[in-house]
Amino acid sequence: MRQVEAWPPPRFSAPLSADHDSLWRRYEPVFQIAWRQAMGYTLDSAQCALLHAVTELRSDGRLRYRQVLVSMARQNGKTEIAAALGLLVMLWKATAFVVGIASSREQASLVYDRTMQVIRQNPALAGRFSRLTDTRGIRSKTGGRYEIKPAKSAALQGLPIDLGLVDEVHLLPQNLWTDLVNGTGGRDDCFVVGITTAGDEDSQLLKHL
Repeated sequence: MRQVEAWPPPRFSAPLSADHDSLWRRYEPVFQIAWRQAMGYTLDSAQCALLHAVTELRSDGRLRYRQVLVSMARQNGKTEIAAALGLLVMLWKATAFVVGIASSREQASLVYDRTMQVIRQNPALAGRFSRLTDTRGIRSKTGGRYEIKPAKSAALQGLPIDLGLVDEVHLLPQNLWTDLVNGTGGRDDCFVVGITTAGDEDSQLLKHL
C-alpha cells in the first residue's frame, strides 16, 4: 500500500481536547471491514487520524467544524479520505444530502466511484441503499443521497447540503465554495470539506482558505 504522510502534519488545527470524540471513531470498525472487503486493504493510521480530526465532535455531540481544508501531496490517499467522508455522512444522517464537485466531472467521479465500490462489495452496506448508479446518484433507503454536481454556481445555489465534498480546491473559483457553504445554512452538523494538492499563484480559492 502507498505511503501516507505522517500524522500530525506540520500545520493543523489542534483538537479541543486530547481525548475528543469524533464521528469517525464511532464508525471506524465498520469502515475498516468494508475497505478490506472492497479494496483488499484497510485505511492506514494517518488516514484514520485525519478523518478523526475532520469529524471532531464538541462536548455537546455536534460537529466542531463547518468548513475544512485538507492539503496533501499527491498519491497520499486523497480519494480514499473523500470517499470515506461521503459514506460516513450518509450512514450517520438518515436523509443526508452529499454533493461532490471538482474541476471536472471525471475528477469528481473518482471519489464517487470509490464510494460505490465499497458499498457494492459489502452486503451489509449494500442492504442500506436502494440505488447505486454511475450517473444518477447513490440513494439510501432512508432518503439520503449522494450526487455529483457540475462545478457551476447555478447548479449549487439553493441546495440544502449536509456535506459538500470539494476535490482539487486549487483549481476551483471561490464562488463555488461559497455556494456550498450557503447550502449548509444555519443547520447543525453540516459542513464543507475541501481536499487538494498544492496550488499556484492562480489558485484564488486555495489562497483565500
